[in-house]
Amino acid sequence: MKWLASLLLLISCSDTILEVERNYINAEESIPFFFGAEAEQGYSENRWTPVYYYYIYQIEEGEYDAYFHCYLMNGDSVLYSGMTKVYPEYGKTVYGEFKPQVDFPSFGMVNVIPMAMIKVEGEY
Repeated sequence: MKWLASLLLLISCSDTILEVERNYINAEESIPFFFGAEAEQGYSENRWTPVYYYYIYQIEEGEYDAYFHCYLMNGDSVLYSGMTKVYPEYGKTVYGEFKPQVDFPSFGMVNVIPMAMIKVEGEY
């Protein structure tokens, strides 16, 4: 009887129900970017805050929603993650900065690694 229920379930499902369309954009090919990070004096004494800067370039024409995601890593731990919307322009290099409203003690600065990525959504 279990096989009959499984067979009925398979027959009742059509392919159109299971189809899913997704538009993935390869950010590295559509909007390449360069980023860097610097440490600045924090909001209080003996503290620091990261300042991220980035250059993005839109290779293909189109409207894209793009977001700059930045992270501070210490080994396997994420100390900070933030995001800001970026506004690419076709055929132009766009510069931007992102400064989180957080600061860290100065003794932990040596092992911290800044990381970043661009997430792109849109139609192509």
